[in-house]
Amino acid sequence: MERQKRKFHSIEFDAKRLTHITWIITASIVCLMCAFIFTHPIPEDSALKITSIRQLLGGDDRDSFAVMDMDVSATEVKVHDNGQVHTIYVSDGTIANALETVGITLGEFDELSVDDDTQISDGMHVYITRVSVEEEYTYEPIPYETVMQASPSLYTGNEVVVQDGIDGVRQYTYDLIYKDGVLTDRVLAGTDVYVKPVNRVVAYGTSTSIPPTSSVTVSTTSQLLTLEDGTQIPYKSYIDVVATAYTTEGKSFKITKSGATAQYGIIAVDPKVIPLGTRMYIVVEDEDEDGDGVPDILIYGYAVAGDTGGYIKGNRVDLFYDTLATCIDFGRKNARVYILEE
Repeated sequence: MERQKRKFHSIEFDAKRLTHITWIITASIVCLMCAFIFTHPIPEDSALKITSIRQLLGGDDRDSFAVMDMDVSATEVKVHDNGQVHTIYVSDGTIANALETVGITLGEFDELSVDDDTQISDGMHVYITRVSVEEEYTYEPIPYETVMQASPSLYTGNEVVVQDGIDGVRQYTYDLIYKDGVLTDRVLAGTDVYVKPVNRVVAYGTSTSIPPTSSVTVSTTSQLLTLEDGTQIPYKSYIDVVATAYTTEGKSFKITKSGATAQYGIIAVDPKVIPLGTRMYIVVEDEDEDGDGVPDILIYGYAVAGDTGGYIKGNRVDLFYDTLATCIDFGRKNARVYILEE
């Protein structure tokens, strides 16, 4: 019995001693915490906020609502940014300072609901609109112009297309403005000539007669004919032929195979060699009248394949002249037919 009493007193003594030691340890921890807090005060401008006790302890705070402010002087500002809400706690400053504090940056075109130098106030709501700009291009034709060019190398009343016209292209640039991903505006930003038009050039005749000494310069490398008056005519190929002459003088029937009235510039051809409707420029090899050993040239000029003839086969053409006397004088000569662009 005596032994049991001593054992009971021993257990009771140990419990009291354990309780005493626990209180001493707790008091020591509290003292150390107080000393740390007093020696490491929180800066006046800090705005640390613990939004949840469970979050502080590392747990899930979805069901927690306890809130603790360590700086009761902080101002709360809510920033709405493209569907997200950022709560910012700062002591003072401007909206720009508050955004910088949490690393929110604005793009070149982004918009704020207030000026960025506005002083913050508690409970303020600031809205950011994210703005982006894209470019859009549209095009429309620029009609070409027709330029009439006088040519003494053509008979009066005749016209020849020296250069075909080509439409140009105009480009329009539009700025497409998106706000928070939604297209809100389309603004014309500029217009430019994307492709320049090429004028259509038509030569018209101013001469009642073309001197037989009229000259033409031929460039085979650039496939270009340059007439005495400076008119330049591009050609795509040439055919060497034998030329004779014909006329309707004294005849009642003056309509050609093509349906046009026979006149200077409408020649007869073999359609298998030169299709009807072909535009051409004809240079005839004439007699060597100056005796230099080089044949002179006779410029027949612009012509259209508009007639046929029973004796016109192969590389042969029949050139129209107004009088029978001219046809007799012409006889038969070698000629070169330059085929022009359609």
